[in-house]
Formats: sequence, structure tokens, C-alpha cells
Amino acid sequence: MADIEQKRRFRYAVGYMIEQEGSGIVERLVRDGTYSKFGVRNSWIPNKDLEQLTRPQAENLLEEKEWRFRNYHKIEDVLTPPAKIFDTQILFSPEVAIGKVKEALISLEYEQVNRNGRLDALTRDLIEATEPDEFLDQYVLELESFVIENYEGKKALMKRVSNRPYKNVNASSTTL
Repeated sequence: MADIEQKRRFRYAVGYMIEQEGSGIVERLVRDGTYSKFGVRNSWIPNKDLEQLTRPQAENLLEEKEWRFRNYHKIEDVLTPPAKIFDTQILFSPEVAIGKVKEALISLEYEQVNRNGRLDALTRDLIEATEPDEFLDQYVLELESFVIENYEGKKALMKRVSNRPYKNVNASSTTL
């Protein structure tokens, strides 16, 4: 049963992220000269043409190399926080995504937050202990501040970080 729930959380998160990213080849919003398709950067698949990447291939790559590797699958009982954190990682980097998680938790007055750069068990427990909307409100504030400081409040980035996962993410085409 736990595996089914983990798959459901991944389907939700990847469905949300792909809604934000789109399904075509795009220059990344952070304008670092790289392109992505389904959230997969061209540098992640150096021996494959990004144009030929299918959604099922992208989802498999994202699940194994990003979702599971970063321990998002271990955040239990909630859908929206891991989806937003995963989307932030794809948009920026794991360091930004997880760093802003910890800043949000500290702002919510969790003083026991580990300051390492990992999504460790304590951090996952604190996310689960927080009301999802309360966590997302603070997380989005941290992301908006990050965009203002580092990208001069770039409108497209600000819109993306301000978006929140909602209940009816379209995961129907997700193959998992």
C-alpha cells in the first residue's frame, strides 16, 4: 500500500511540474543557456537528443534521478508540499529547493531544523507536521524573496514560484 501512495505522490508532483514546464523544448526560465523538455535538462541526457525524449522516458528519469534520489518520496501524508518542492528543484536546483524549505520551516518557528543541505528525516517530519497551506504560504514567500534578490523579480519566474499545486493536477497522461 505504501508503494501505491508513493507512486500517487510522484504522479501528482510530476503532473504539476510538467504543467508548469510544458511538454515542448523550452529555454529554461533561469536563462542559463540550457533547454529542457518535460523538466529534463539537455545536460542530463548527453547521449540522447532532447527532441526524441518521450514523456514516459522523462518521468522514469525524473523519478529515479531526482524524486527518489532527493528523498521526496519519503515525505508522507501530503501531496502539495513535495510537489512544490520538486517543481522548485526542477526550476532552480536541489540546493535552492531544499534551502528554501529549511528557511520556511525556520520562519514557521521550528528551531530544530538541521541546517545541512539534505532533505533529511527531521526536515521531512517537520514538513508533515505543518499544515500544508501554512507551509506553502511560507515557502512561496521564501521563493519570491529569492527571485527578487537573485533575478530582479523577473516576472515569469515570479509567476512560476507564486503558483501553488492544487487538488486536481492533471496526471492522466503520467505513465506511472
